[in-house]
Amino acid sequence: MATIPKSPDGQYTWAEPESPANVDEKPVYPHNKVWETESGHSFEMDDTKDRERIRLQHRSKTFIEMHPDGSEVHKIYGDGYEIVIGNKNVLIKGHCSVTIEGDSVVHVKGDKIEKIDGNLYQEISGEMITNIKGKTSLISNDDMTLGVGDPASGVLKVQTGDATFIEGDLSVTGSITGLSVNSQTKVNANTGVTAGHLGFVTEIGGVSVGIPVSSPIGTINCINTINAGVSVNAPFINGFMVSDVSGTMMGMRFVYNTHFHWAPRGPTSTPISPMTLL
Repeated sequence: MATIPKSPDGQYTWAEPESPANVDEKPVYPHNKVWETESGHSFEMDDTKDRERIRLQHRSKTFIEMHPDGSEVHKIYGDGYEIVIGNKNVLIKGHCSVTIEGDSVVHVKGDKIEKIDGNLYQEISGEMITNIKGKTSLISNDDMTLGVGDPASGVLKVQTGDATFIEGDLSVTGSITGLSVNSQTKVNANTGVTAGHLGFVTEIGGVSVGIPVSSPIGTINCINTINAGVSVNAPFINGFMVSDVSGTMMGMRFVYNTHFHWAPRGPTSTPISPMTLL
């Protein structure tokens, strides 16, 4: 399974940069100009060499600070709101990291379009639920792999109200279980096809229905009825006698083939018990 790459600095998270004016490197007088109000608001313009900065701070400690390299830190000690009445465009030419320690809600009342020229990676530690009220299309111009859980115990459930259509070949390394299997053309099997709760597959082919019995290669076994519109041809019938409710085939031959010989080589009579159609 593909792994999610880390950010360029090797981490998923980021940290707030330290202010150029700190306890160890205080602003140098008279390069730092400070304006402060009675309630505690302040505005600083620091020209200390290599630590030039501008800082606007509210009495609640919320501040905006610009650093010597042009970086900007905006820290809010409370809730933050940004309302844009018109359009808004954002261009980030470098790396972008967003860390949300609580919940996140994005409500798009119109359409949402995402265009990714590279790869997309998602790592979800909990569950994922997607509820789509309209049609859904998932198209891949290359191969697609769908893995579910552990290779030995993972279960994939596809639930549909009507039917599932696959345009192409379906290869299954395991078994297929269903109430019925229908084919509009044909069903091919390299070894055999089983039917019935106790059916079986012969070693190199064959179809069985009902209780399996030992049979030669290439036979059809049935404990009830075989119906054929034209004929049923088989060189072997399990090595046993063919029979039905009226008796065996050989017994029927004795009954319906019995006739008189009028002379050693002369004509014979018609069968004593003629066979009639029902």
